Amino acid sequence: MSEKNINKTARSDEIRWFGIKLNQTSNVILFFLALIGVIEGTTLWLSIFSIITYIRFFGFLSLMVSSQIFSIIMGVGILVISCYTLFICVKSRKSDNEIHHNMNSTANTINWFGFALSKTSAIILFFLSLIGIVPTISSLYYNVINYINYLHSFFTYGGDTINVLSALSLFYLLSTLISKLVIYSYSIVRFSQARKITDRYI
Repeated sequence: MSEKNINKTARSDEIRWFGIKLNQTSNVILFFLALIGVIEGTTLWLSIFSIITYIRFFGFLSLMVSSQIFSIIMGVGILVISCYTLFICVKSRKSDNEIHHNMNSTANTINWFGFALSKTSAIILFFLSLIGIVPTISSLYYNVINYINYLHSFFTYGGDTINVLSALSLFYLLSTLISKLVIYSYSIVRFSQARKITDRYI
């Protein structure tokens, strides 16, 4: 299935994202970015926990709290836009899948989260994943070391409710990093598979 045919989605009922028409490639890329955005957006509760902890120990607002409030506002914005984008992309995916089914093109198509990958979308996903996977692995390694040290200190000296919540917060942060790492790795594998099929039919 050629990329030209895949991207032919000029229909009267085209689904739009903030007024922008979506083709197959833009749909895949937006879904990828929105998926990462949802993961990042759900970490806003960590900023809320930081504010509560800071006020408990120092009892007054400061520049640090102000920056955390700004992070919360940004997190809410990212989460809302990302959820909206996921909804639009899923609707557009259903329409694209109907086109692929009608054109009997599913035999030689690689799917990524239900999206049929074109050559362009596979390449862009590959580079976005490469860009994201390096800092994610670095951050994951750093936080795993911190988490191990924290657990050692916690079980050695004990802790109160704040320490327990801190441990849970760090565990959640590790979970988000692992989730992003899985998405990046899956995207790279799908790119490799799409490239093999493309090479086979050149």
